[in-house]
Amino acid sequence: MTDQELWGKVCSDRNLKLAWNRVKENKGSPGVDSITLEEFEKNLENNLNLLQKELETGNFKPLPVLRFYLNKEDGTSRPIGIPPVRDRVVQQALHSVLSPIFEEDFLDCSFAYRPGRSALKAIDKVEALINEGTKWVLDGDIEKFFDTIDHDLLLSFVSGRVSDDSILKLIRKFLKTGFFDNMSIHEEYSGITQGSAISPLLANIYLHNFDVEINVRALKI
Repeated sequence: MTDQELWGKVCSDRNLKLAWNRVKENKGSPGVDSITLEEFEKNLENNLNLLQKELETGNFKPLPVLRFYLNKEDGTSRPIGIPPVRDRVVQQALHSVLSPIFEEDFLDCSFAYRPGRSALKAIDKVEALINEGTKWVLDGDIEKFFDTIDHDLLLSFVSGRVSDDSILKLIRKFLKTGFFDNMSIHEEYSGITQGSAISPLLANIYLHNFDVEINVRALKI
């Protein structure tokens, strides 16, 4: 599929309608524009047509995400962002086109945020490896991973598989959209928003080379 065909698929009527259906299924609260799922659906055809025109002309501009905080067991809090419904539709449309491309590259040992995979299936995999005689386990965590992702490095990873400028510009717009918190709009210089439809895929793209390197090093031990 050419770059032009790829971008056309992102903006297609069918893809945007499927994206809306997925956003509706996931439910969720309104973003900074206070437009609910029900309100968006009342004028669905016009709203999707407007998004399509804005995407095709390059005039689409995401709104800042609405930030709130989830308390963690260790006493700290995790920032979560709620994009407006319109932006969630576009993110889902983008995700639907990009996910199959990068799924071809992701390793079999990667389980997070992937179709047909889950934490429970990861546990099953670990148990199977133990039963096969595996003796070593590496337990680690990347501190503040989502908050510290380098935008330029992430885009370089994306462009390694997708060279379409329209898609890369759209991803950058989402990365730079900023967030609304404590009655103020804040700019984003690094990190990706937890809570958006596209973030899990971007996170896996960012970690893929790390996964590859860990596997290579593990085989050398």
